[in-house]
Amino acid sequence: MDEKAYYKAFTNLIGIICFLTGLLDLSVRYFNIHLSAELPIDIFMRPTTALSFILAGLSLICLNRKFVQFSRVLSSILLLFSGVILSQYILNVNVGIDELFIRIFSLDVHHYPGPMASSVALSFIVIALCFLIVSFQFSNYWLWMCLFGVFFTLSLGFIATTNHFIEFTTHFGAGPWMKISIYTSLGLILLSLAIISYINSKNVKHSLVSLPLIAVFVILNITVFGWQFTKKNQENSLNMLLQLKVENVEDVIESRTAELASSFSRITYRWLNRDATPASEWQADMMHHIHDQPGYNAILWIDNKYQIRWVAPEESSELIKEYNFYDNPDRRREMLGSLAKNELQISSQFYWVEGNKVILLLSPMLKENYFQGFMVGIINTEVFLEDILKKIDIQGYNLGIYDASGLLYTNAPSDHKYYKSWKHSITLPLYGQNWKIIIWPSIVLHNQVITSFFPTMILIIGIMIALLSGFLIHTLQFIKENSDKLKRTQTELANARERLQGIIEGSSDLVAAIDLNYDFIAFNTMYKCEVYRIFKIDLEVGMSFRVLLQKMSVENQTKAMAYWERAMKGTGFTVIESFKDKRHDGLDFEIHYNPIHDSEGKLIGVSHFAINVHQRIQSERKLEESKVELENVVKSLETQNKELELLKELMSLLQSSLSMDDAIEIIKNYSKRILSGTSGIVYLISSDNLNLISRVLIWGEPVSNLFLFTPKDCLSLLRHQSYYISDTTEGVLCNHIKKGEKKPIGYVCLPLFAQNEMLGLFYVEFGLNTDNQRLIALAQIISEQSALSIYNIKLRDVLKTQSTQDSLTGVYNRRFFEEYLQKEILKAKNHPFTFALLLIDIDYFKKVNDTYGHLVGDQVLFEFAAKIRQICRQEDLISRWGGEEFMVFLRIANLDAAKLKAEVIRESIEKFSVEVNQEKPISITISIGVSFYPYDGKKVDELISKADEALYEAKKMGRNKVVASSSMHQNKKQ
Repeated sequence: MDEKAYYKAFTNLIGIICFLTGLLDLSVRYFNIHLSAELPIDIFMRPTTALSFILAGLSLICLNRKFVQFSRVLSSILLLFSGVILSQYILNVNVGIDELFIRIFSLDVHHYPGPMASSVALSFIVIALCFLIVSFQFSNYWLWMCLFGVFFTLSLGFIATTNHFIEFTTHFGAGPWMKISIYTSLGLILLSLAIISYINSKNVKHSLVSLPLIAVFVILNITVFGWQFTKKNQENSLNMLLQLKVENVEDVIESRTAELASSFSRITYRWLNRDATPASEWQADMMHHIHDQPGYNAILWIDNKYQIRWVAPEESSELIKEYNFYDNPDRRREMLGSLAKNELQISSQFYWVEGNKVILLLSPMLKENYFQGFMVGIINTEVFLEDILKKIDIQGYNLGIYDASGLLYTNAPSDHKYYKSWKHSITLPLYGQNWKIIIWPSIVLHNQVITSFFPTMILIIGIMIALLSGFLIHTLQFIKENSDKLKRTQTELANARERLQGIIEGSSDLVAAIDLNYDFIAFNTMYKCEVYRIFKIDLEVGMSFRVLLQKMSVENQTKAMAYWERAMKGTGFTVIESFKDKRHDGLDFEIHYNPIHDSEGKLIGVSHFAINVHQRIQSERKLEESKVELENVVKSLETQNKELELLKELMSLLQSSLSMDDAIEIIKNYSKRILSGTSGIVYLISSDNLNLISRVLIWGEPVSNLFLFTPKDCLSLLRHQSYYISDTTEGVLCNHIKKGEKKPIGYVCLPLFAQNEMLGLFYVEFGLNTDNQRLIALAQIISEQSALSIYNIKLRDVLKTQSTQDSLTGVYNRRFFEEYLQKEILKAKNHPFTFALLLIDIDYFKKVNDTYGHLVGDQVLFEFAAKIRQICRQEDLISRWGGEEFMVFLRIANLDAAKLKAEVIRESIEKFSVEVNQEKPISITISIGVSFYPYDGKKVDELISKADEALYEAKKMGRNKVVASSSMHQNKKQ
């Protein structure tokens, strides 16, 4: 079967497939309507689409079977049918096609899928026009127009098929155009290929154009999808960073506000239960609280007539008492709401008497259901939120916090609007208010994550590969065609020589014959002239061939005699031989030796036909050189394709890696495969010591393989850019190379740098005969992707730690402790066990802050927390409860053991002192309140409240005491 037959068979096959697919779809709808309603909508074509495939398949079969007239009729019907459906979309009219199909197939109106999509109708119009063009055999111009239409339909089908697996078109707003069934999109691709196959079956030369174009088209489509996929991944990375950051901000604000509200509620509860309250003692307690909690402007005691009774600090008394909260409708509504719910609430933001923006903490005071007034905390919004947010790294992010009154806080400049399209927001319910947190990237963060380098590289490399592939296929087809022509020519020449053996004169070849004595018996004029040109001998019949031998070199004599002697044995043969002569060039001959027999079959001599084939040999040599060059190009393309695929795999795996060990193993594996012929090491900067960089992975056998050195030892880390040495015998070497016993041939150092943070070093050594520039470009891509992945993993670890641990002391935060305590209570219900809570407060800690400053106070808290961890067991859970308060969870057998453990802690702290560059070490004491599960309560709030009451009793007894809630209540009963 020749090439044309293959094309015809392929065209017929596609026509049959399209016809049967359309017929099967219509049959299922007609005979089993319930099945079509139950299966997914994308499984079936729409009825109008199925009918179009039947018409297209029949038209294609008829066209290929030479029923051209019938094919034109079917194509015209398809063109008219598709044109009417497309006009319905364009003109927004209904011509009744849908109603016709509903009646024919007895379909439910609600189950009818509607007409074919507008994009499918347009595709069938193009296909019908292509059928008509090829059936009338128009000029090449029309064939080019046909190919253009075919590639349009092929593109549409290819994009629609891909869209079933990747949401590609929705990114460009073209999703509705591509919502067609998978069978429809595949059918459009097959019909497009069938038209190309039919054109090639008519003239195989058209394949020299169509096949390279198909290859270029497919690779370009894949390139565009890869380009968009990379851009989408970058956008997803930025969205993930924003989502993590806004959740982090939400957690910190919620935790800090809960801590503030809890502390304020305890103060309210404590003073509400006191019968006689001196103003001085109340103000001293409030001032202690104000100093411990950043953001307070003042704390007020408002009586049940909404009159301000006391103010702390006292110097603000006169100014604050002029403000009547109850006269303001917003404040009155918020106070009444807090009183109605009998719980602490936060007000919306408003301007205070001094022009500051504040919010109120409203804590109603109800004693035995009688309203006693309010405890009101006045919080400076900006100071409060700045104190919270300074504990979070929000560099590179713009943040806005809003309540019902408007903006509470922002760190963004007033003119920064461009990247708000990336904003992420979250609503945080806080004690009667809904705070809205909005975060969006700065220009610097946006440009770091959303880069154009990788998508552009994919696009450029893809275009280059597409063009080279098209050129390669075209070249291979051209070589094949010429090779076939050459074979046919050689065959024809051989046949001609056999037919013209008896012809001597009149031949343009060099023809001669000798007898058995090597004397010339015949030759033509061309032969005689050539002999004269080379040897300067006037050849005559009867002259011995040995006369010519005397004029030849020894090498040429040997070859010439060997051929004649071989022919004298009675066998004909053909040789191509080059005769070297200093006086003449181009003595390359194709010589046909044939024995001459008489009428009796006796050998009487030998003839030969010589043709100068110097030009042909030169052409064949050039052709061979072109073939070798082409093979090298193919190998280069295969290598580039493999590297591109490996880079894609590397990027995908790095993006999905969740741990540092996984990322390091991925980098090691793919560096070894992509950077073939090299050795290398990846170093990371130690998190404990930024002045040390250590080896984390190695591939190959690098000559320089130090395990540890400082960043100053590498010129690339000092300069924050790559550093390449092609020959280590020349140029300035890095110190970590100089320290090694041996030196590599060449190397490159690539800093691992992401988000303005230096992470480490990507070091590669080159061997002999390697394409260093290509390897450096690949190593650059690997290092950048590795740096981004390592940074993201570290960022996830930091965010996870921040969400559960107190940033100052390193112990767990209150939110984590409460969740842990709730889980332990649930466990205790199913598998009973006992435990104790120790609520610890540092006595007179305000004096430490007032005497030495808050920095010293923070260090005392840090050393205190470290001491508590040292005293407690590993299974005990320690949490910073608020300010100088700490909570300890002890799984312990009985209350006495818990009290004994608390005494051990108290005594150890009493003997403990903190040296903070002072002349005298700072000593502290603690008071501890103990509650015991299940005797003091079976709920989280009950246990914490009992521990708080016991702590208050310990302070009341003079501090530096341990009081258990159960013991306290027993004493009261006695």
